[in-house]
Amino acid sequence: MKKGFTLVELLAVIVLLGVIMGIAFTAVGSIQKGVKKKMLDEKITMIEEAAELYGDEIRNDILAASRHYYENGASYQCTSVDVKFLVDNKLLTKDDENCTTGKCIINPLDNTYMDNMTVIIYLRNRRIKAILKQDNSINCS
Repeated sequence: MKKGFTLVELLAVIVLLGVIMGIAFTAVGSIQKGVKKKMLDEKITMIEEAAELYGDEIRNDILAASRHYYENGASYQCTSVDVKFLVDNKLLTKDDENCTTGKCIINPLDNTYMDNMTVIIYLRNRRIKAILKQDNSINCS
């Protein structure tokens, strides 16, 4: 009697390993996407906190502003800056210390640059608030 595996048994094992690897790669990909989304959320929070620090420095300018931000039917005096301004004024740390102008803050989801994005800084209930403008639905005008 010969000892060993038949060709059918070997093929069955190879197919089974392929299915397991496919499931594993899919799971790892979704985990990576979730981690990148969380990194982006944290980066947005850091940008908004840096803008709020700047807003505290220019509180009187915001109070004198004739521009307004509208939220839930309410109007708030506001100003706006871009992310590059926060980086240039050392309120926000660069992702890459050797970056070129305008390419210092990287979106982890798609590796695009966030430096030209606008941050709205407004005064609500005597508190400085900031929101990163990610689309045209948010304005300070």
